[in-house]
Amino acid sequence: MAKRNSPPSRYHLSVRYYLSATTMKSETVEEQGPSRAPLRDTMRHAGARACSVGLIAASLFTIAPAAECDTALPDPESSSEASVTLSATVFGVNALGATCENKTASRSIFTPLPDPSPGESWDCEALGLDVSAGDIVRLIVRARVPDPPARFTGTASRVALGATVRCVNQTQFVQVIVRLQDENWDCTDAGLPIAGGDIVFSTITGHAE
Repeated sequence: MAKRNSPPSRYHLSVRYYLSATTMKSETVEEQGPSRAPLRDTMRHAGARACSVGLIAASLFTIAPAAECDTALPDPESSSEASVTLSATVFGVNALGATCENKTASRSIFTPLPDPSPGESWDCEALGLDVSAGDIVRLIVRARVPDPPARFTGTASRVALGATVRCVNQTQFVQVIVRLQDENWDCTDAGLPIAGGDIVFSTITGHAE
């Protein structure tokens, strides 16, 4: 009588399915014992596909898998949003210096801006100012108007919309007040008169986001 081949055991089927699904080289996997750790490592590090297949294999081996797989890639948009800091940029004037204040924490930092550029920026948090959402903050810049004058405008990041922007022409003793809209402000559009050589200020006061 011909010898009948015994059907493959549940253990061998499980190993064969696991290896073919993940396209990995053959490896010995014990149903019990310390070799469970490599399987868990594979589930943790091999990526989303290996993770899902590993969970199937783990259930066949009666290994209790983790509740969820930590294989998600970072969202570029989320990373970008997380990197937004309390900062500002001024246009149309030659910035001389800027001050960052956290009124809630009673802290302030000053930085000179000795190299005028078309869009001079400063980052309060990079300068060392600690800020939490909801804090009352103030960003001040002192600048000289070039000759011929240009539009005195700027932007602010991580400041809630509706913040107060006070534009001052110290030379002419004139000031106007505007509201921060879409992170932008425009002292010239608000009616601040400027002439070449004038010393001007802008002060943004509001809540940090």
